[in-house]
Amino acid sequence: MQTRFDIATRPKNLAEIIQGKSRALRVNEVAAVLNVSERQIYKLAAERRIPAFRIGGSLRFDPATLASWLRSRMLPTTFYLHENGAPSQYGERRRSCVNSRASA
Repeated sequence: MQTRFDIATRPKNLAEIIQGKSRALRVNEVAAVLNVSERQIYKLAAERRIPAFRIGGSLRFDPATLASWLRSRMLPTTFYLHENGAPSQYGERRRSCVNSRASA
């Protein structure tokens, strides 16, 4: 039996991590959080595919705007707990859906 993962104890998603920042983020910080190269961040900003602004010649990112942008692109996920207490996003739920279709 699975139960919903308690919201208070669930891990933070990327948008929540970014939202928690209190100052403008640099390219290297955004690249690290999103696990992409700095070059990719510059490319996305140049193509206006990620919200950014310039201070002098330096590219910066507003944490609230970036978090909102990221949330608009995230797929909804539901966290479940296995009977053994381990968190799972899809695992058992997906298998049980497949098994219920096979027996129908």
